Amino acid sequence: KKLELLKGQEAYAGNVDDIVRQLQNNLEQKFDNLLRDQKKLQDELSKIQKEKDDSKNRYEDAKNQKVEKENDFIITKKKVDEGHLDLV
Repeated sequence: KKLELLKGQEAYAGNVDDIVRQLQNNLEQKFDNLLRDQKKLQDELSKIQKEKDDSKNRYEDAKNQKVEKENDFIITKKKVDEGHLDLV
């Protein structure tokens, strides 16, 4: 009986080792997947930030062009008005 009990304990200990090894492998695989996902999300974030910065720059450029055009219009209108007054 003692021999059977010892054999059962050894088999149980071996089974626990296998379970622990399997759990460790699963956790390592999940960790690797998380690292891969993190890298992917960081790349996506960088891309989105670049797109945001590009859009902001285009907006600022368009805004500046609009201000320049408005100023040009005001100056031209002033010249036309002055020319009209000179004629009158």
